[in-house]
Amino acid sequence: MRKYVAVGFALLVWMSIVACRATSLSTLSSTLPSPTVRPTRTLPQIAPAEPEAQDALLTACPVEEQQQAMREQVSLDWERVPLQACYDLWLDLRSIEDGVYEGKGVITFVNRSGAPLDDIVVRLYPNADVLYGGTLELLSTAVDGVVQTGEPVGDDKTAWRIPLETPLAPASVHTLHVSFRGMLPVDFSRENIYGIFHLSRKEPIAALANWYPMLAAWREGTWDVRPVYAEGDAVVSLTSLYRVQVEHPPGWHIVSTGTVLDTTATTKTVVSGPVRDFTILASPAYRQRESLVDGVQVRHWGFTEMTEEDALRVAMDSLRIFDARFGAYPYAELDVAAMPMQGAAGVEYPGLAIAAAHLYNSTEGRRFLPVAVAHEVAHQWWYAVVGSDVLAAPWQDEALTTFSSLLYFEERDPEMYARLLDIYRQRVEAFEDEMGDEPIAQPLAAFEGRGEAYGVIVYLEGALFFQALREQLGDEAFFAALQAYYRDWRYRLAPPEALLQAFEASCGCSLDAFYRQWGVYAR
Repeated sequence: MRKYVAVGFALLVWMSIVACRATSLSTLSSTLPSPTVRPTRTLPQIAPAEPEAQDALLTACPVEEQQQAMREQVSLDWERVPLQACYDLWLDLRSIEDGVYEGKGVITFVNRSGAPLDDIVVRLYPNADVLYGGTLELLSTAVDGVVQTGEPVGDDKTAWRIPLETPLAPASVHTLHVSFRGMLPVDFSRENIYGIFHLSRKEPIAALANWYPMLAAWREGTWDVRPVYAEGDAVVSLTSLYRVQVEHPPGWHIVSTGTVLDTTATTKTVVSGPVRDFTILASPAYRQRESLVDGVQVRHWGFTEMTEEDALRVAMDSLRIFDARFGAYPYAELDVAAMPMQGAAGVEYPGLAIAAAHLYNSTEGRRFLPVAVAHEVAHQWWYAVVGSDVLAAPWQDEALTTFSSLLYFEERDPEMYARLLDIYRQRVEAFEDEMGDEPIAQPLAAFEGRGEAYGVIVYLEGALFFQALREQLGDEAFFAALQAYYRDWRYRLAPPEALLQAFEASCGCSLDAFYRQWGVYAR
């Protein structure tokens, strides 16, 4: 959940919900042509893991440690998990009250490009002027023990290229040693940042998203070095394993992706299981509530007793509902945390769902809080586990996640469910009357400078697309398709065709006309 749910829009949505009556959902449906079985579309092939390379990653990030981050009821064939790397990182937060941190680590990775590589590219996302607004400086790099220098790629300083004298052979395993320093913006001193990489002195709290040098994703024969936009999400990442040791000031709570292995008054060692990135929140002011849900430890971290129990309950119920509808949540823990944000109501990371702190502090915000929490928890299925290209096809996870969050209300608050659907339809119709019709399946760049259009088209109209598709296919075929999509593409980057084809395979029919009508046709 991103910019379209800024607090003003959130309150507008809530007031509209309160003011309107739920109407029939039949207007959301469209008549489909008669089912026609047709050949299956060709999807990108998933290359099998090279056993020796996979073993090297699982040795660098030992399975016996990583398994502790996984839910006991979820079986995992570690030899077949599509891993890019093992990150063994050390993070020094002892000066975090000044907004400064340092770190170092070893990134063990496999050349899965299928060809010799003559360079390595890492992403330094905090350097982006938008969304992040801080700095991340590489102090040193060494490849397989040999010191290397590099150069920036692109204009936004978020990509760094390390050229190599000797190309890396296909399927070979290598190490990248890094040391780095970061600086957080303080107290929202900059516009166009969410607070995902930020120090708020009031609580205080430090948010560290993408705080370390991340290997760029290798996709379609090249390193992914696309820039960061002011709208939407920034990171397209491949699944890796993490082992992170954090040193922090006494009394500070560390909330993060993964599960704690060891802890003292000033250190924590955390492992992740297979995840796309690793995010940390740190604060001495956090209050914790927790409960066990079917073997998953669910925790809420907040700054006030007000509504914390409600937010925890929403997270717990959402976990149960999405488990049943989509497939099992794979991790041993799920953290939900309040965090100061601007221009957004929430944000998602693996094992960590964040809700904007301002939603806890007013009557209107507290009414909207369940929408934000259910949305970010749903992202654990449609982002954390099943990845997608959020720059090329932002609708793929955001539309599906917005629809998924409605399922929480369908079961727990049917009146609110109907009202939300009705207000989504009215908002889309009003936008189209004023601005005209646009396809849902547009790249993020098409919404640059058009935050309202991004929210209405990608989130709201996208959610209505899935609702209409559900009504046409029926629950059995519809949810069987989502379960197959979740099962077949977990820990991978799924192309839009994979999602669309899953529904056609489930119903045994052609949905071409329906997809064209809704503007999600991906061929």
